[in-house]
Amino acid sequence: MSETNPLYKLFYKEDPYLNFPLKEDAKLEGWHSDHPVFKELILQFLPKTIIEVGSFKGASAINMASIIKEFELEATIFCVDTFLGGVENWDLGCPEIENSGWTYDMLDWKNGRPDIYSTFMTNVINASVEDIIVPIPNTSLNGYKLLEKQNITADLIYIDGSHEEEDCYNDIFYYQHLLTKNKGIIFGDDYGSTGVKQAVDLYVDTYVMKEDFFIYDNNFWIIRNK
Repeated sequence: MSETNPLYKLFYKEDPYLNFPLKEDAKLEGWHSDHPVFKELILQFLPKTIIEVGSFKGASAINMASIIKEFELEATIFCVDTFLGGVENWDLGCPEIENSGWTYDMLDWKNGRPDIYSTFMTNVINASVEDIIVPIPNTSLNGYKLLEKQNITADLIYIDGSHEEEDCYNDIFYYQHLLTKNKGIIFGDDYGSTGVKQAVDLYVDTYVMKEDFFIYDNNFWIIRNK
């Protein structure tokens, strides 16, 4: 078990990892979580701070933390998530996702409530990256406000929360305020999802120069802050 990142004290009176009850059946699951884009952006920008909005079971955050350790970088990853899943996870008959019931089951239900926070924390501990990852189990908007109050800015911000257009747009709009000036990158997954694409396109059309917007591997969207 690693030492806990001391920045947890910005949000907690006690170490959230201390004596955490590990889940024996915790699975490290996600989508595109080990894509090369993470390593490329981390090695290019050498971030001191990364914010992830939408962490699910921790796969992408743990991947980024592992890259940070592999290259002996010093960085903190703040993971903002309700750990309750999105609309597409709860909807057993989601028309946009074939066999959508399996995403429902991935929420690790316990007594009528998703239990993926326990899964996330167990996965972080098992990967020994508590010294890098600070969990913020809250809504994306509240997470933004909490980080803003602490004057935290980030060189990389990864948006992978709600896929609903309004939610995704708001995540981009608010969190771009936390980007390091003249350096930061905000990027996200699932550009092929209707809601995400509409949100990203609307934001880009309104606020971003075309030369600062990129699509990577037909799936990841990237916006450069200048």
